Amino acid sequence: METIVRIPDSVSVLDADQKPLKRADVRFKIEEGRLSIDLYSPDEKPGYVVLRWQMKTYEPVRILNDAWERSYGDLEWRAIRAERVLPWYFLVLALSSNTVTGYGVKTRPSALIYFTMDNEGITMNADVRNGKRGVDLGDRVLHVADVVSKTYEGVEPFEAAERFCALMSTDPILPDRPVYGGNNWYYAYGESSFKDIVSDTKLQARLSKGLKNRPFMTVDDGWTPKRCIGPWVPNKAFGDMKALADAIREYDVRPGLWVRFTNDRDERYSPETRFKGTNQLDPSHPQVLEGVREITHRIVDDWGYELIKHDFTTYDIFDSWGDLMKRDMFGPAEFVFHDGTKTTAEIVLQLYKTILESTGGKAYIIGCNTIGHLCAGLAHLMRIGQDTSGREWEPTRENGINTLAFRLPQNRHFYMADADCVGIKKDAGVDWELTYAWATLVARSGTPMFISCADGTMNDRQEAQMAELYRYASLQEDKAVPLDWLTNSTPAQWSINGQTFKFNWYR
Repeated sequence: METIVRIPDSVSVLDADQKPLKRADVRFKIEEGRLSIDLYSPDEKPGYVVLRWQMKTYEPVRILNDAWERSYGDLEWRAIRAERVLPWYFLVLALSSNTVTGYGVKTRPSALIYFTMDNEGITMNADVRNGKRGVDLGDRVLHVADVVSKTYEGVEPFEAAERFCALMSTDPILPDRPVYGGNNWYYAYGESSFKDIVSDTKLQARLSKGLKNRPFMTVDDGWTPKRCIGPWVPNKAFGDMKALADAIREYDVRPGLWVRFTNDRDERYSPETRFKGTNQLDPSHPQVLEGVREITHRIVDDWGYELIKHDFTTYDIFDSWGDLMKRDMFGPAEFVFHDGTKTTAEIVLQLYKTILESTGGKAYIIGCNTIGHLCAGLAHLMRIGQDTSGREWEPTRENGINTLAFRLPQNRHFYMADADCVGIKKDAGVDWELTYAWATLVARSGTPMFISCADGTMNDRQEAQMAELYRYASLQEDKAVPLDWLTNSTPAQWSINGQTFKFNWYR
């Protein structure tokens, strides 16, 4: 396979309606193994930069692409399909030569980027719009992205994927110790209280007894007056959030808290801070970013939480879920940003950076419903896939196992990759052997592990099994590799520290 770290064979700059612009200037520079792309357009408002590299590919290949935000149980190695959108990066496995070539952009670009591939070449589409409008750059030169490409010979596809992720992301921020523990969502589903969380914390303390690295107890949605929406103050069932954090710490467990920064009914937000007709906040507005700072300060400094799980930012900004995003990340709503001088990607980056900086280095960040290629380097952990379940097994098999297998190469290179919780809900009817197998895989994968389980749900034998897995989760030193991922979208054969494990996901 050929490289795309070279001047493209064709270059187009289009407006938001995809009509050609005549005076926009695209500038290229090749240095240190990357193709740097800059855009200068003082007189016109660009929407897209489209690059094309001609290269013939007639040998049999398989392609693995990433996802716009979380994955939705839909990742796998596939044949060439010219219409398929390949967000951010993709890998090409040449079956005859057994080489893997990665094509992509370095993390945190200033555009929303996807590729397409056909038998005659590769096209890159960089969406530099401001929402659905062209961006007003003025005299500013926009650094669109850095394109990278690399061919790996003599290594397995999984190792090639890891190496390419490391090439794209050279400055991740990782926790200073492994993050694991409890999250109450997949048994409580928002029905919880101060008393329930303290009970959950007792379970976390028992499961981690004797472990030097202490677990977290993360309070998910349900602690505010209105479910899944601000203002971000406690409801009557929770009361004093600082007292709850202190109560969690009394059991030598670390407190974490879920929040949705971009959807808030708080009256302090003026109408122009919201997207028209919604409670969804415009993160390009200074008042919204100031609100993010104030809420983060309250959670971290006033209440004492050591982990923030922020959710829904992609949906609130784009009016769409990742499995519906194709060539355009935006849904049907005509959202208009307050600040028209930045690209959408720059606005998202500014939001992520504000959240991180507002913690003052005192809390870890987990991004949920966040954009992986933009939050790498701005979040310690990311929820890499759609929800698992405590109520039924199929969502866990479809979403959890798939995303762990196919986005595991991002772990430690982009962030710590969170494949989502091990849900254990009383009377749900999910076979314990399936739950335990999923828990075993996560605990031995070298990634963060969270369980969602009320105290009293597991029997003594099950608690002993989970406590043993906590020992691995507290260290995250294991190395897991999916062995049958070329032919199975929910791999059942895994190598863990060189030993083969076979899982039955279909009991």
